[in-house]
Amino acid sequence: MSAKRKKEKIIPYRKERTQYLEERIQYLEEVNRYTLDALELAAFMGNFYTDFNKLGNISMLLDETISRIQRLIRLQAMVLFLVDEDTKDIFPAKAEPESYSPYIQSEVDFLIEKGTYAWAVRERRPVVVSTEDYKKKLIVHVIATSHRIRGMFVGLLEKDKTDISDISLSLLSIILLNSANAIENFELYNVIKKREKTLKQAFKELKDTQAQLIQSGKLASIGELAAGIAHELNQPLMVLRGNVQLIKRSMRKNILNMDELTKQFEPIERNTKRMMNIINHLIIFSRQSESKSSSVNINKIIEDCFLMLGEQLRLRNIEIRKDLSADLPQIHGNANQLEQVFLNLISNARDTIEARDEERRTRNDPIKGRNEFRGRLEITTRMGETDNQQSTINNRQSKDFIEILFKDNGGGISADKGDKIFDPFFTTKEVGKGTGLGLSISYGIIEKHKGRIEVADTGPDGTTFRIKLPVLNIED
Repeated sequence: MSAKRKKEKIIPYRKERTQYLEERIQYLEEVNRYTLDALELAAFMGNFYTDFNKLGNISMLLDETISRIQRLIRLQAMVLFLVDEDTKDIFPAKAEPESYSPYIQSEVDFLIEKGTYAWAVRERRPVVVSTEDYKKKLIVHVIATSHRIRGMFVGLLEKDKTDISDISLSLLSIILLNSANAIENFELYNVIKKREKTLKQAFKELKDTQAQLIQSGKLASIGELAAGIAHELNQPLMVLRGNVQLIKRSMRKNILNMDELTKQFEPIERNTKRMMNIINHLIIFSRQSESKSSSVNINKIIEDCFLMLGEQLRLRNIEIRKDLSADLPQIHGNANQLEQVFLNLISNARDTIEARDEERRTRNDPIKGRNEFRGRLEITTRMGETDNQQSTINNRQSKDFIEILFKDNGGGISADKGDKIFDPFFTTKEVGKGTGLGLSISYGIIEKHKGRIEVADTGPDGTTFRIKLPVLNIED
């Protein structure tokens, strides 16, 4: 073969090879471009369901899924079927276009009848099958999370588009997996919202119940106070009556001058104010008030308690010892509720002292005379003492709280009842003499004030209750 003919053969070969390589490069560039677009599309798919607050209903989520698939694969029509959670049947939830929904539904019924549908579910990948008349092709892909089937995707291929790249099918799997997760998360979000609403309602009802219990505790305290209040008012009334009678008698005999008359009116005015204070305080205490917290003086609240209970304790020969710190700082709280706690502890101390005396009577033990103190109640207020065991309270240093101690010399609390005394409706008193709500309500009130109430000591010689309240401002 001549050199000329050889050259003529090489040139066409090179042209064909060059053209082939150019076409191959163009194809690979298109595939690369398509792959990058598809990957970007699939990555973005994971973002459309993150903010469930903006999804009014699941239909919006399905619309977004169809939109992503349309950008990925050319389809004549598609339907997203979902599983009915009650019946476990599938139903067409979204179709594009809507007019193809009956046709694809009939094809799905045919696939179910043949068993192809169940096979596609098990495969968990895109499956291309023929229609019932074998004229068209369907892409069938289960919509499922890693542990739960949510539905099925069915797409009708265009007549001239029967070859789908492996990349497209893989990306379809990613999109439908993201869609399944989005559907599940959306439903979980709605469940959480519903439960949150239920919990909020339950919390509101609990607060209402707590307010009612506190008020019930107040009314119970008022009932117990009634006898004592009668005695508290009776004493100044006796003074008033005696002074008025004395004034009237003196005026009839005309033996009083103006100075002496003024002196006679002084105890009347003093005792009248005392009765007014008792009555006004009882009215304030009885009100059902949810007033906001303010700065309160703990020592004053304790003194107010004895304004109503002091006479009761005196008549029962119970000695009161008060050691109230003069430089005690004020705290932020609800004076009305704290007074309810203190009244309850004082009343309990009175009852346990009387119960101890009653027990002694049954044993014929000697009891001191009426003019001698048969019981003792000590109340102490002070700044919290620092120690290694209790260095903090509610994340505050112990020097930032005040301590209130109520110590009686009653019979004490038995070991088997000590852990239950703050439980609702638990009482150590006889049937008909206690509701079992006092200490439970007191516990809730102190906890609301970011403090703590506990039995510091108990035994045959009596019981000491300790309350710790933070000095710093607290939120209601």
